[in-house]
Amino acid sequence: MRKYIQHPLAAGILCLLLIVLFHSPRWWLLVHESPGTCEWDRALSYLQQCEDPFRADVEPAMHWRFVPQVFVWAVGGHRAVGLAVPWLGVVALASFVFYRLRKHGYDVGTAFGLCTLLLSSAPTLVSLGWLGMNDAWVALGLAVLAFGERRLPILLACVLCPLIDERFVFGIPGAVLVRYYPFEGVRWRVILGCLLGALAPFLVYRAIGLALGRGGMSGFLLSSIQSSRAYLWCAPMGLWMAFRFAYVPPALRIHREFAQRRLACIALVSGCAVPTVVGFFLATDTMRTASILLPLCLWGVLGSQQVDRTWAYWLAFGNLVVPVAQVTYTKITPVNSILIELWRILR
Repeated sequence: MRKYIQHPLAAGILCLLLIVLFHSPRWWLLVHESPGTCEWDRALSYLQQCEDPFRADVEPAMHWRFVPQVFVWAVGGHRAVGLAVPWLGVVALASFVFYRLRKHGYDVGTAFGLCTLLLSSAPTLVSLGWLGMNDAWVALGLAVLAFGERRLPILLACVLCPLIDERFVFGIPGAVLVRYYPFEGVRWRVILGCLLGALAPFLVYRAIGLALGRGGMSGFLLSSIQSSRAYLWCAPMGLWMAFRFAYVPPALRIHREFAQRRLACIALVSGCAVPTVVGFFLATDTMRTASILLPLCLWGVLGSQQVDRTWAYWLAFGNLVVPVAQVTYTKITPVNSILIELWRILR
């Protein structure tokens, strides 16, 4: 068993199975089409796009989110394939995180604990629990931008992820700063060039949209900002629920390094926090918006001072057993264990 768990894919799948035991999707809603629920609202538009990726009769937020739908359409547009794509993103994200932890020098047990800590978070809970949500692919793109070593995956992340969800664009500053921290021996124009290069595909897409008459999002954004007054009081809850105890390692690392690298720490925290706060004003799903902080949380455990195995297990245990909830608009929906959800579907 120990031999197989060392493979990132196997370890990632086992990690996700453990997470689902404690934080299960609401199967009783997933098995039947349930309009009006968080689990199905986005899925209905998403599945329509899987049949016709560029249709205009979907909600405005979906007009620029069509990369997974194009893939599903290209392989036949099957409903099951479309609904499986977000789950495949979670597996890919878990495998990448475990791979980075092992490459950094963590033993198998500690890497598994830290992977559980980092993955029992918003990108996983949303992608597994809400059909048609591809947050895990966006989180993977940001993680690749922050920690990837090969140019092609980084390029693909910057080209494709803005067309999966615009939250990737908000996460770019934090991911780029994580990549170059502590900025020693690196000129700021190099960092700025990387930032602009990562943003370039999104800017090109919007320019094309304006040329084709499909770029008018100002009304939608203004409406979102105006409506934010109704739900911003829930934003701190969404921020906490996104990662919970996974915030501990980056907080400790910043505290440890602040005296020696004050400006670097301030720049890093600002580059992660400011886009997140701006995102809160533009999208009601505050927990989903906070998921762009995954690179910062992963950075917290990839420092020169590794996280102790006991600490890793306790933090992962906390993320599994302390109650968590999905936060969207002013709605806070508890995420239950698989025992409760199976009881609901079988009763």
